[in-house]
Amino acid sequence: MWEESVQKAIDELLLTHEEIYIVGHSMGTLFAIDQALMEPRVTRLFCLSIPIKVGFRLRMIPMALKIYTKKIKDDDIITLALRECYGCVDSKNIFLYLGWIPRYLDLFKKIRETRKKLDKLETPCTAYQSMLDELVSPKSIKILKRESKIRVEILDKSTHFYYEPAELDFLKREFIQFLS
Repeated sequence: MWEESVQKAIDELLLTHEEIYIVGHSMGTLFAIDQALMEPRVTRLFCLSIPIKVGFRLRMIPMALKIYTKKIKDDDIITLALRECYGCVDSKNIFLYLGWIPRYLDLFKKIRETRKKLDKLETPCTAYQSMLDELVSPKSIKILKRESKIRVEILDKSTHFYYEPAELDFLKREFIQFLS
């Protein structure tokens, strides 16, 4: 459904625009790359945390447990950011979370497919990869740097869900440049 939603939005934009710039985060970057490969009027990509290689970090477990039990301290900015990004209703029903498994399997399949076709990307792309990312492996950086159309910028202090203030300011400046 998410992929179809992106395709529908691009189709609508193509009716009225000569050029389309896409901004994506995580799974959204995979859809953005697909669109750029299919549609030449997608002319620029601004991608945050491209998951070319998954690298689950163990610190996700206690963070997820804090969210599940609703025991997050006010100064735990990383876990608070993760909670804000979950995009689902809080629930104690463990089966609800087990229902995510097929979607994660879909995501892993999409990652493998994207990795295989990255070398075909002709659209200029800047990838902003976070070194403290809980889900995306730093190995993604090495793979992305091999591609001539992808410029890779490293965020040393940010995570998948939280951008350290100075790096967030950098991203804002980069985004303004991207639109220029």
